[in-house]
Amino acid sequence: MKKKDGDRLQIYLIRHGEKDKEGKHLSQNGIKQSKLLAKELSKIKFNKIYSSDLERCIETTNLLNKKFKIKVLYKSGLREVKGKVKEFPKKHKKEISNIKTVYNKLIKEKGKILVISSGIVNRILLSMFLKIEPSKANFIQNPTGVNLIDKNIEKNRFRILYMNSTSHLPDKLKIRQIE
Repeated sequence: MKKKDGDRLQIYLIRHGEKDKEGKHLSQNGIKQSKLLAKELSKIKFNKIYSSDLERCIETTNLLNKKFKIKVLYKSGLREVKGKVKEFPKKHKKEISNIKTVYNKLIKEKGKILVISSGIVNRILLSMFLKIEPSKANFIQNPTGVNLIDKNIEKNRFRILYMNSTSHLPDKLKIRQIE
């Protein structure tokens, strides 16, 4: 028997658009990237949006949500952390715990969930889905890169269908930002 979309969980984990020089807001390229991503995702019916409460993530979320017009849950647990949190998770228990709290909410969701956060937080979340140590999550997250995580409900396991897809961007906007 074929599963209905409501019986499954798919998480679209997105990194915010390119940030400006100060790092607080989106750059002009980041705005363009976010608008192109919104167009790419516009055919998907999302059930919910989770977003970091940092300004550049809120800006990305707002640009995306112009297409969806659904409730956004702003979570401080998705707020950017320093690279040392990923590299030395045992020394940064509070930050890891905050991210784990969001992860535990996400894995109980159903339907299609859009999550907008920052590169390092996304890498830590991906490590949790893959059940590997965060220090081993050396994945690159480009601005507006999309990771699609699918949950096998029967086996209670996750699989990554794709990582860091920037297929929605023309080459001139495919920018790798140094963190």
